[in-house]
Amino acid sequence: MPMVEFAGPSVRDDRNRIGHSGRLINCYREPVMTGGRTRAVLQAVPGMRLHETLPSVFMRAMRTIDGALYVACGGYLYQITTGAAVNLGAITDSEETTIAGHDGYVTVVAGGAYYVWDGASLTSPAVGAITDHGSVDHVSSYTIISERNGKRFEWSALADATSLPGLNFASATERDDDLLRVVAINGAVWLFGTASTEIWYETGLSGADAFAQMAGAAKDTGLKAFGLVCTFNGGAFFVGDDDLVRVTSGADFEVVSMPGVVSAIKDSSPSKCIYYEDRGHKFCAIVFDDRPAWVFDLATREWHERSENVMHEPWGVTASAKLGADWFVGRNNGDISKLAEIYTDEATPLVREAVSATLYADGDRTTLAELEFFAPVGRQDAGREPVLEFFISSDGGETWGKGRTIGFGAIGAYGKRLIWRALGRHRQITAKVRISDPVDALLYSDARVRLA
Repeated sequence: MPMVEFAGPSVRDDRNRIGHSGRLINCYREPVMTGGRTRAVLQAVPGMRLHETLPSVFMRAMRTIDGALYVACGGYLYQITTGAAVNLGAITDSEETTIAGHDGYVTVVAGGAYYVWDGASLTSPAVGAITDHGSVDHVSSYTIISERNGKRFEWSALADATSLPGLNFASATERDDDLLRVVAINGAVWLFGTASTEIWYETGLSGADAFAQMAGAAKDTGLKAFGLVCTFNGGAFFVGDDDLVRVTSGADFEVVSMPGVVSAIKDSSPSKCIYYEDRGHKFCAIVFDDRPAWVFDLATREWHERSENVMHEPWGVTASAKLGADWFVGRNNGDISKLAEIYTDEATPLVREAVSATLYADGDRTTLAELEFFAPVGRQDAGREPVLEFFISSDGGETWGKGRTIGFGAIGAYGKRLIWRALGRHRQITAKVRISDPVDALLYSDARVRLA
């Protein structure tokens, strides 16, 4: 009766469902040291605890600057510290919105317009070389602004985001495409175009000579859409114009996507890339309008999926930022939620599911005599015993039989076994487990199987 790997990372490709059935939804694999009872445990993704609801809809961007959270939502810029959100003033409401800041300034580019919050007022400074602004970020004490539907980018006067000298600009000229986003990564300026990417560096000179292109750092890979890039400490994660997902490594790109992710990008509607952290893991998520998010773990290099409610609808977040020790996400309904070790999304259950690879029996019917899972037992949820639900499919996970349940045990019932017997005869077997109760129930990624 061997222990076998029940749950690997999410790999199912909707274009090739029979190729592999494995999925992890709202949980990810956390490796266990060699010599443990399992190779990994299935850790729940962080749930969402409502922090504040803004009086606007359409959350466009979030960024933490000088200990405060700045949010662009519904045509306004808000500041959030420890109290209620403060409305700093009106901005253009646009999906093409970015926020940056340095030296006491908060800068916003939204819908072609440039805004600066100086701590007292929100203004639109006089334009410099560029009149139609695309995006904003900062390097050292310079504000960097890309041109919307153009090839140029400009930079502010040193340490003064309100001053845009007319000669402080350059053009991305290596390839014949327009710029989509300017992103600061490791102190360099990355210019993401529709079909290429260039890297520029700070020269140490002043004025119009402050930046120069890095030799050999032009790539024939662009950005698929404005919102499909996010940064983390030391790099960036983005969806390329070829539908492949990459992370930056120095000046190089590393492809990290696999077929299931690429199929989702091609066939569904990716809208945003966001970044957050949990329990030492660094996660980069591709959020879709019409399916669960695909989430890449930079620590384990594995993928899982993130959804909402019992029907696994799309994860409805549009922005993320860290404030203090906590990570926050924003939603288009104006909600700002803290990611926390809870097992609900605001008021709805955080339903965790793991689907196994499909076991084939050389075309012969095989009896599944026993299947045992391992998890902490002796749990209790608001006075009732939480349960583990179990399902079997004989067609590779396309349809599922009637679910069975088993309790995790009441408080103190630590010797209880999570075991099912007499599970029928099958030519192929795919198993799925589900936890809907708001409890910390770590499942092993390995299970004990006995065939007869």
